[in-house]
Amino acid sequence: MGLSRRVGFRWLPRNPETRDRLATVKDKLSGAQGAVKEKYRVVTDSTDDFVHENPWKSIALAAVGAWSSVCSSLVKGRWRVGGANC
Repeated sequence: MGLSRRVGFRWLPRNPETRDRLATVKDKLSGAQGAVKEKYRVVTDSTDDFVHENPWKSIALAAVGAWSSVCSSLVKGRWRVGGANC
């Protein structure tokens, strides 16, 4: 860790053009972060609604996902179990 981080200084480029580019990139990343947060909220809300409206379908989907993961691991040879059929 550099001295500037330990003391609390922030590095700023000396070149004004580089500073402008840095500010532009920060603005774009900030906008992208907001968009990702909004999409995350939409997905989590819709998932929560689905789970509450269809609890048995949710359990079945989780079981299918777990089973496919186990089968995938068996096919790839990560687990060595005799006589397992997927």
